[in-house]
Amino acid sequence: DQAGEILHLADKKGFFTEENVSVKLVRFGTLEDTRHAFERHQVDGMTTTVIELLQVHEHGSPALPVFLIDFSNGSDVILARKGIASVADLKGQKVGIEIATLSGFIMARALEKSGLSLDDVTLEGLNPANMQEALLSGKVSATHVYPPYSTELLKHADEVVKIFDSSEIPGEIVDILSLSPEIVKNRPNDVKALQRAWNKAVAYALQHPSDANPIMAELEKISPQEFAEALKGIKILN
Repeated sequence: DQAGEILHLADKKGFFTEENVSVKLVRFGTLEDTRHAFERHQVDGMTTTVIELLQVHEHGSPALPVFLIDFSNGSDVILARKGIASVADLKGQKVGIEIATLSGFIMARALEKSGLSLDDVTLEGLNPANMQEALLSGKVSATHVYPPYSTELLKHADEVVKIFDSSEIPGEIVDILSLSPEIVKNRPNDVKALQRAWNKAVAYALQHPSDANPIMAELEKISPQEFAEALKGIKILN
């Protein structure tokens, strides 16, 4: 997610050190893995959507939202196989989502805006890394996906078409940084320092994209140009 890249930038540019706060970044492949790590107390905080924050509370591992990161304004997309022209065409089709994440919410909202519901489709749980193979092979007719996975899938323009993106539900997909209540209570100065380092990284990314984009792109293993394109679908907040 975009938070990971911004925090990676803060680390690489020494902003955590400048603010005298010790931060170790741990990267996971999916939002579900991130949530599980927090619930198991393997990490002290997490960058997720609001969905995962609610889930950890349901599972008895409270987290406190510290600050807003960004909202998806086109970055989250539903891609379909050629021949499916709109979300309405998904009725009766098998569609892919990442289980236990905001993925189901996005699919539900897209269907709702076309007069359908999740009951009108068959859901197929997919790991983000498997979405490309599932869509291109015809295992699913459409899937929710996001960068960098969407970047790779959209290269198959002869086989794949975009039928929905999060700009159609502005402000609904919000990313946040949350920390354990113990960290917030016992290390308030470090929390403030983390916020200052975040703001420095956001400002640097906006003011020096030619330097910042390659640093952030390396985390996703995509080119700086592809990263800059993906960034257009995100509204970063300070």
